[in-house]
Amino acid sequence: MVDENVIRKDLSFAEMARIRDDLAGWDTRSVEDELDVLKRYTLTDATGEVVETPAKPKAKGAGRRAPTKTTFHISSNAGQVKCTAGVGRLEIKVDRDFSSIERARLERAIASLIEGLA
Repeated sequence: MVDENVIRKDLSFAEMARIRDDLAGWDTRSVEDELDVLKRYTLTDATGEVVETPAKPKAKGAGRRAPTKTTFHISSNAGQVKCTAGVGRLEIKVDRDFSSIERARLERAIASLIEGLA
């Protein structure tokens, strides 16, 4: 059964449904049989179709970088703000619904923030 035990951040509901369908009626199959089905869904092409070739094992430590991340808290008139910065990523968490802000105003604010960091 496909449920919360299938954990992969980028697993779509369509993929979960296909896995569920592939495993339907497999109560008498072995764990290895189920793993073979699940392994097929680890690789997909650009259109999201399943690529049936197995993944090549990576060399130990190849392509890995030490995670670089900075996290800090600031106080503002909006309340307590948690900021997390990493390579190619800036996350700002504050108790506010940003979707309620007019899009043009939000775009100007983000552009100003990015330009101020350049």
